[in-house]
Amino acid sequence: MQNASLVGRQRVRGFVVGYLVAAILGITGASAQPVTLPIVEQPREHESGQFGYKPWYVPNTPSFDKFNRPYLRDRVTDPHPTSSIQTIRDGRWVRKDFLGAIKAAYPTFASVRHGGGTLGASITFDADDWMYTLLRIRLEDSTDRDILVYSADYGDSFNVVELPNDEPPNSKPEGFANMEQRVGSNSLKRPPMLTTLRKRANHPLGQWTAHYNMYLIQPKKVNGAISLGAPALLTPNGLYMSRHAGNPSFAVSGPDKTYVTWAETTPGNYYPGVPTLVATVDPETMEITDRKFCGFGYPPNDGHNSPGIVLDPWGYLHVITGSHGENFMYAKSLLPYSTAGGMSEPTTMLKHGWLEFGYSRGRQSYLSFVCTSDGTLHTAYRQWFKGTEPYFLETYFGGLAYSRKSADGEWPANSRLMIVPPLDGYSIYYQNLSKDREDRLYLSYGYRNEKPEYGTGEAQNHYMGLLMSEDNGANWRLVSTQDFMQRFAPGASKDATPVPAVVRGKVLDAGGRPLAGVSVQAVSTVVKSGPDGAFEFENVLADSFPIWATGEGLARSETLVRLQGAKSTELKITMQPAPPTAPAPTPAAAKQ
Repeated sequence: MQNASLVGRQRVRGFVVGYLVAAILGITGASAQPVTLPIVEQPREHESGQFGYKPWYVPNTPSFDKFNRPYLRDRVTDPHPTSSIQTIRDGRWVRKDFLGAIKAAYPTFASVRHGGGTLGASITFDADDWMYTLLRIRLEDSTDRDILVYSADYGDSFNVVELPNDEPPNSKPEGFANMEQRVGSNSLKRPPMLTTLRKRANHPLGQWTAHYNMYLIQPKKVNGAISLGAPALLTPNGLYMSRHAGNPSFAVSGPDKTYVTWAETTPGNYYPGVPTLVATVDPETMEITDRKFCGFGYPPNDGHNSPGIVLDPWGYLHVITGSHGENFMYAKSLLPYSTAGGMSEPTTMLKHGWLEFGYSRGRQSYLSFVCTSDGTLHTAYRQWFKGTEPYFLETYFGGLAYSRKSADGEWPANSRLMIVPPLDGYSIYYQNLSKDREDRLYLSYGYRNEKPEYGTGEAQNHYMGLLMSEDNGANWRLVSTQDFMQRFAPGASKDATPVPAVVRGKVLDAGGRPLAGVSVQAVSTVVKSGPDGAFEFENVLADSFPIWATGEGLARSETLVRLQGAKSTELKITMQPAPPTAPAPTPAAAKQ
């Protein structure tokens, strides 16, 4: 039997600590929102219920412009839709819509595919502060396109360029694209390096992969627009990249060259893992040189094994292999700004966490990887735990874990457990590490568990959070709007003072009669309409955002609020009856 009393005490303790932190600090309005780690999740409560974490932004992977203002792709519980980039202007969150630019470029646009994070949600700024993000879209003919969406004016306007595709015309591309991210001392004097993976052949042994042609693309600025040069083939045996969780950068740009890492498929599963390599790329000629081996990531032919690379302040390259349930392997370049000298012998990152037959080992999946300006390496990942933590003692669980080390130090044998899931067994967090221009760390995450208590139908974006550390990973807190504003550069001082608003309204039926008990949600805050149909949101720190209204027997209603700087606004939400549901088929009809 599991030690239920011990687990119960741990969960109660975590809940009480979270409640007290929220009560004492006023978590939705205070700039300091520390949490006791690990966060022990309560079923279906998570950060909102446990800590009162109800930010006026939708948590996602943040990126930062030269003024240190944050930019996050919007998303909802569905893993597909995204339509804008959230950022802060004049003391409130605003949304910079990019769907208009996509629809102008593609009149038959139908939808965004996996835009909520399943194919990554990263944004990259280059040295000129041009902004880039990748999307996959579906057209009305059910074919997909991979596109680069970019802006030269902080999202006031967007442009779209389609990435090349070597698959048959009118087919659904069985590949995807990826993009260099600002994860260390990247120079990014040019637009970020891109890669496209296009399916070449099925793999007879790989459960989560195929053989992919992996191309490199170096975008260039030509007459105020982005031009894509000819793709350079990196390998015909590229391994599928796991961007839905971890999403490390595959490339880092130095002053003159760019350095890439990738994993390859193998003919059989008798290899010790996926071979992980690194190479130097000349961004002017696209010549690829000095390919070097970094290590194996277990198991072989598994697309979850995405490696990551960072560049430290002294020019050394650090590469970590991927893994799907075993150890990451780490290697460092022997020369700065070069792969010509090769890499150090790969070493195991983690040694404890899973106790079995009297032997403890580390079991990691889904690498996230950044380097701060002091050379410290930071990683986050899903880790399998069994028998070493005071949770779920008779079984195993998947926790969200974190490790760091100095550039010349050793990886610790134990990780730091950040989040304990509400249920044992399988868990996934869709996490990503990033950092701002002042080296504050951000760990974004969602949560999903496939047990019947949660149900496989619950989207991975349903329980989302964003943690921040401003002391190099020693302490973490849930991020408020004021946390972002505290470190804006002087050139963005007008954006750094919160300007709260009040949004009031009434919910009415089609005949104009008030509806009570309707749930009205604005970003992450939910209120109920009163007997007169009235509702109110106070201390609103968003200038443009959707409001959803749902109620029993009513069709969902969505309203887009645009305050445009006003301190208050009045809304009227009219609800229609929900359409009747089709009757269940009779047994006789089911047989037909």
